[in-house]
Amino acid sequence: MKGERMKKTLILFALLLCAAAVLGSYSRQMALGSGSKFFRDAVDVIHAPGLAPQHGNLVDAELGSYTTAGGTPTGQWAMVNLNMNDAVYIGAALRRIEGYAFQLADDFSITAPNPGFDVWGAYDMGGFSIGLGLYAAGYSEKMTWDGSDQENNYKAGVTTIKAGIGAKVGDADIEGTVNFSMNGLKEENINSANETQTWETTGGSHISLGLRGFIPWGYDAELVPVVAFSTFSHSLEMKSYSGTVTNFGDYSEMFLTAGAALNYKVMEDGVVSVGLSLNMATEKDEIDTTAKTERKTITLPEVTISAEIPTFKWMVLRAGVSKEFNKNTFTTPVTESTWSDSELNNTFINFGAGLTFGNFELDMTISESFLFYGPNFVSGINNNIAAMASLSYYWNR
Repeated sequence: MKGERMKKTLILFALLLCAAAVLGSYSRQMALGSGSKFFRDAVDVIHAPGLAPQHGNLVDAELGSYTTAGGTPTGQWAMVNLNMNDAVYIGAALRRIEGYAFQLADDFSITAPNPGFDVWGAYDMGGFSIGLGLYAAGYSEKMTWDGSDQENNYKAGVTTIKAGIGAKVGDADIEGTVNFSMNGLKEENINSANETQTWETTGGSHISLGLRGFIPWGYDAELVPVVAFSTFSHSLEMKSYSGTVTNFGDYSEMFLTAGAALNYKVMEDGVVSVGLSLNMATEKDEIDTTAKTERKTITLPEVTISAEIPTFKWMVLRAGVSKEFNKNTFTTPVTESTWSDSELNNTFINFGAGLTFGNFELDMTISESFLFYGPNFVSGINNNIAAMASLSYYWNR
C-alpha cells in the first residue's frame, strides 16, 4: 500500500514538474538559488532593458508564492516584451513591487505605495543593443475633518530610471545596466489655524550598476564574470506647527558583489554551474547623531552549484545549493563586536522544474516539504507542491 502510494506520488511529480526550453521566470531563478546570477533569464529585461532583443515576443505571468495555510499569495505580477520590427522592442510589467519606498514604509509602519508598473524600449543595431526603462509606484491619501478646518495628507512613491546595453564582443556576450531611483514618504497635517506640520524622508536616492559577461571557455563551457554595486541613502526631517525644522541625520546602505562561474554544457541543453563570489554589505545608521552605528557583513567566499538538467524534450529539472562564510562587524561609538558564521539563513538547497506545453512554459520552485508530506495542489499550506509558480508564453522567436 505504501509502495503504491509512493509510486503514484513519483508519477504525479514527473507529470507536473517543469519546463523544456530554458528561458526564464522568477520561479526558475528561485530554483537555481544564489547561482541564478550566472544564468541568462528573460525577466532580467525588467532591470536591464538593453536585453529586450534577446527575449522578444513573450508574456510572463508570475503566479506568486503560496506558503501558509489560508495565506494570500505574494509576488504576483505580469510582463510582456514585444518585437515591433527587426530593431525595435517595447515592453511593460504591471503590479510589481520595487524600490526602497516599500521597505521604508514597512520600517515606519505606514502605508506603502501600491504595486507599480514598468515600461521599457530597446533598439537593436546588430551585435549591440541599448534600452531605456521607467518604473513608478505611488500611494496618496487625503482626509478632512470639519470641512476644511483640519486636514491630513499622506503620499508615498518611488520612481526609477533604467538604462542598459547588450553587446557582442567577439564570441562573448556582455551585459550592462545602470539604475537610478528616488524614494520618498511624506505626511502633512494642517490644523484649524491653517498651520502645517510635516514629516518626510529626504534624499531617498538609490543607484545600482551591474556588469555581466558570457565568455566561451573551450568547446563545452563558458566563463561568467559578474560585478554589481548599489548604494542607498535617506534622512528624516520634521517641521512643527510653529515652523521649527528638525533633521534626524542620515541612513545609508552599500552592497557589492563580485564573482565568476564556470558554466559547463551537459546533455545538449543542460548546464551545470560552479561559482565563487565575494559579497559585502554595509549599513550606517546616523539618525541619532550621538549614537552612530555601522554594521558590515563580508561573505568570502560564497560557493554556488546550480544545474538545469533536461530529462525529456518537454521537461527540465533544476537545483541550486550554496555555502557562505561570513564575517560580521557591528560598531557603536563605544564598542566593536565581530563574529563569524557560515550561513545567513537556513536554506540549504533550492530545487524546481519546468514543463512545456507547445509555446507555454510552466516553471515551479518546489517546496522541500513535498518530499516528506506529498503534494497539496490547491490548499496553500506549507507542503504545497509549488512554493512559487510562473507561466510564460513565447511566439515568433
